[in-house]
Amino acid sequence: MLTTVEYGLLSITEQSDVLRGKLSINLPTALTRSIYAHTLADFCKSHPHLEISIIYSDVFENLIEKDIDLAIRVGTLPSSDLKSKRLGEIERKLVCTSHFLAQYAVPSHPRELAHIPWVKLTSLPAKRSLFHSKFGHIDIEFTYQVTANSVEGLTQLCKDGLGIATPPAYLVNDCLQTGTLIELLPDWQVSPIPVFAIWPNNATKKSATMRLVAHLAKAIT
Repeated sequence: MLTTVEYGLLSITEQSDVLRGKLSINLPTALTRSIYAHTLADFCKSHPHLEISIIYSDVFENLIEKDIDLAIRVGTLPSSDLKSKRLGEIERKLVCTSHFLAQYAVPSHPRELAHIPWVKLTSLPAKRSLFHSKFGHIDIEFTYQVTANSVEGLTQLCKDGLGIATPPAYLVNDCLQTGTLIELLPDWQVSPIPVFAIWPNNATKKSATMRLVAHLAKAIT
């Protein structure tokens, strides 16, 4: 069973030992431009004697078989013998281009999104959950012509006018400000995706792995 770690991380961040050796980290490509990647970069700068390998991959690598010290995962975690720490969540935006939307009636309710083509992420089903502060949750299923196997690819296809998408906010906030993309049904929020750090249960308290977990937790949570 996957064990959640919540306590004792503050004392780890206060350790002043110089970290040496090697550290292997795995995270999905969707986080390349996120706060998680920026926080990893800060950790690298703080430990110049530590050789760090960062592996960007959308494949859920086996940490033990691949000799990976820590991975950042998004979404629901499967049961395992690994330890975990929830770091935060990814806010998503419901967006498309104004040129694309001009072909359809502007939706006034989530149910109407089912009749407008989306760009689908290969790893997710063709449905989304939206939340309204007054009306609660609603699940919608959508139609699509185009699929993409990466979040950044999906975001670009959405920018190219191929359909509606729900990319991370940090990938589209600039586009929303410039008008390249428009937000649909802004009173309805797309369910965010949780983000976790996971690592093998044999990591010791003074290890580089646990120092990184503490660094991520302090900077993000």
